[in-house]
Amino acid sequence: MDLKVAYAQKDFTRQGTFEGRANAAGTHLYLWRPAESKWATIAWCRFVDLRADSFTFDAIPDRLALTAYSASTGLMNRDSSVSGQNVQQIQATLNEPMILRVAALSKQYQGRGRNLSYGLAHSGGTLEQLNGPSLSVACQAPGGTITASSSVRIECTAWNNGDMIAINPRIQLWTAAGALVSTVTMPSLVAGQAATASMNWTTPATGGTAKLNAQIFSDSFGISSSNQGSLSIEVTAPFVPFRVKGFYISQSLPTGCNVPVANSSVSAAVANVYAWASVDGVNTGDAPIIDFIAPNGSIYASYPQGRSTSPGSFCLSQGLQIAGSAAASMPGTWSARLRWNNSVVATNNFILIAVPTVKFAVRDLVVTLNVLSNCATPVTTNFVSVSAATVNGWFFVDGANTGDVGVLEFLSPDGRCLAACPWVGFPLLAVGAGVDPCRLQEVERQAVLACGICDCAGTV
Repeated sequence: MDLKVAYAQKDFTRQGTFEGRANAAGTHLYLWRPAESKWATIAWCRFVDLRADSFTFDAIPDRLALTAYSASTGLMNRDSSVSGQNVQQIQATLNEPMILRVAALSKQYQGRGRNLSYGLAHSGGTLEQLNGPSLSVACQAPGGTITASSSVRIECTAWNNGDMIAINPRIQLWTAAGALVSTVTMPSLVAGQAATASMNWTTPATGGTAKLNAQIFSDSFGISSSNQGSLSIEVTAPFVPFRVKGFYISQSLPTGCNVPVANSSVSAAVANVYAWASVDGVNTGDAPIIDFIAPNGSIYASYPQGRSTSPGSFCLSQGLQIAGSAAASMPGTWSARLRWNNSVVATNNFILIAVPTVKFAVRDLVVTLNVLSNCATPVTTNFVSVSAATVNGWFFVDGANTGDVGVLEFLSPDGRCLAACPWVGFPLLAVGAGVDPCRLQEVERQAVLACGICDCAGTV
């Protein structure tokens, strides 16, 4: 065929259109079985753009490229992509079937949505339009139990469902977190062919469902083809025998599962004492219980911790109230006990030290005309005028207990009781306006000392 005559007469064997090509480049593929000479030509119309800024005509052709590849190896043989032209021509050198690729390379007319038509002429033989490779992949793990931290061989099968060969496709295996496991390059896949490749994967250190993603891709004849698949694998957690790593008694709890500071003895004045345990090899449904055993050997309190909802390693703790509870009055050697599924697996002892007591005694008892604040000892008055409005009795005691009641009596010279003033407040049962700060402080501390005031009129 005379290509010059063919072009002049627009005697093209094939015609194609890139629709809306102004917004994205496109590619068309043809299988060419050439005759003796191996010439191929494409031609297309140039669009002329009226530039709004300069009001001048500027001929700007959309750019196409023509490339020939070996149909068996995918290697490029000839290429023509000269800019500023609307004709591209090549002369191939291979004596075998080839792939002709017509590619739209430019984007001069963005937003205009114009279609670009072209004609393709060749020097003989047959020409068949193709769609290209179409790849897919599926992977599977071996059967049976898959354990944690083990090496597993993953089998992946690739398919080419297109109408032309996929040159050396590659399969990559990724974890769900995005870490690359392996890459394998496969032999070229002809249309309709499938092939299998193997990759090794190390399972996670913990059990559960692990997900892997597989991707297959190929660059053939200047175009890319890709696809992906995924698989989920059940990984069995390694067997860990049950054991108690630590069982401690402490006056305070740390954050998280940090080991607390151990206490072998605690004061009965502390708010709480805690039993803390760390265990391995827990199974779903296990039922732990923490007991506190009093010095007399009886179970003072028992606290079920609830059934575990998953296997693994855990820490657990339980507090026991001391101050303000019956436990504060039970000094001696206590025990904390951890039961697991009703079997005792750990015990620990601690000594509960009683709060020291002070023997009751009257430290001071004075008669005074003036009472000072803050329980300061007033000036003793030995002689009182009959014209004095008030005389006060002031006392100071040690070892007072909650609920004690004192009575301050004023006696006449002949021994008669002139006034009996009850004073409730060792420490004070109620705190009202005008209460001495010393007394208020002692109330809060449940102190062992208190002072009271009573006048002849019986007013506290």
